[in-house]
Amino acid sequence: MLTQEIKLKIHDEAELFSPYDPDGNQLSEDVNSYFARCFLETHEKDRENIVIRIESETPVDRENVKEKVRAHFNREQEVAKRALKKLTYKEICIGIVGLILLSLWYLVKRSTDGLSVEVLSMMAAVAIWEAVGIAFMQRPEADQIKKDFEQLTNAEIYVTDPTTKSKEEKHASQTVSL
Repeated sequence: MLTQEIKLKIHDEAELFSPYDPDGNQLSEDVNSYFARCFLETHEKDRENIVIRIESETPVDRENVKEKVRAHFNREQEVAKRALKKLTYKEICIGIVGLILLSLWYLVKRSTDGLSVEVLSMMAAVAIWEAVGIAFMQRPEADQIKKDFEQLTNAEIYVTDPTTKSKEEKHASQTVSL
């Protein structure tokens, strides 16, 4: 298994978050797409741990940045869960409608012949086909998105700025001088 490291260099904290979010908790579109591109570079089976390293050129409140980034991924994970639930509900409803139409078609077919029988059979086939399409094509993708955000939510986040770098350099020089 592999630990995937995502590095992001920023000038200041404002560059990390969207200017349109009044609370400053939403990642900017550029940062969000960067994380997505880096995350998708490796296949899920090859990832065990994810480490996000954010390097700022100016001093930042490191704990605040970590908290906001993690909160962003938590929100995205919740959105993905709701989308998956909505898709499941849609799949079930369309499947039930398809089965009802199929039952109606069977009942009408026995009593009459004509256009209504053909329309019912086509409607039933379309509804069932749509439910199967959702189950085998859209649902796995939505489930993967949910899993990806779960991994990002559980990622280790490290934030460095000039103050932490100087502390690390002092610690390294003390270690070397001994």
